[in-house]
Amino acid sequence: MTYLDNDQNPAALKKYNPSGIPAFYLFKNGQAVSYRIGYYTAAQIKEWLRSNGVA
Repeated sequence: MTYLDNDQNPAALKKYNPSGIPAFYLFKNGQAVSYRIGYYTAAQIKEWLRSNGVA
């Protein structure tokens, strides 16, 4: 998992234009394949990752 600080990476913020923060993006082969906006529990994040094929 990689953390990206949007204050230090304004280009990424502009490119993906999330409708809220925190924003979680899942990338495959350099392309965003799924995302979630808002606060989630660890269990919810794990389930989201699992449902997208991430162990």
